[in-house]
Amino acid sequence: MSLASALKKTGKWILRIIAVLILLLAVTWGLLQTQWGKNKVKSIAVGYLKKKLKTEVAIQGITIDWFTHLKLTGIYLEDQQKKKLGYIGSLETRYDLRNILSGSLTISEITTDSLYLRLSRERNDTLFNFSFISK
Repeated sequence: MSLASALKKTGKWILRIIAVLILLLAVTWGLLQTQWGKNKVKSIAVGYLKKKLKTEVAIQGITIDWFTHLKLTGIYLEDQQKKKLGYIGSLETRYDLRNILSGSLTISEITTDSLYLRLSRERNDTLFNFSFISK
């Protein structure tokens, strides 16, 4: 086998790998545009937050545009006493995934509307009702 033939085969394999990666990104994006994909992402996010925060969390809707924009609607969160801690009518973020492989995510913009927060602290306690979030 000659060097030119080996390079040609290697080049074909590299092109196939790149084509498969592009196809996977396109299929992933396509799935995220379907109601099934949105519901799947929403249920994964809500399940993770409920487990992590050990309280009630709900998200009514999710919209993902390409891989740079996320919009969540109807976000509801309770404190650990099962009282309403907060509600956000709409939360939009713009982010950059280029550095995700190095372990960082850059969020360039966050926009909200219809924000409701019920923050409280008992007189004999040093912690607020939202302190469990940062634990």
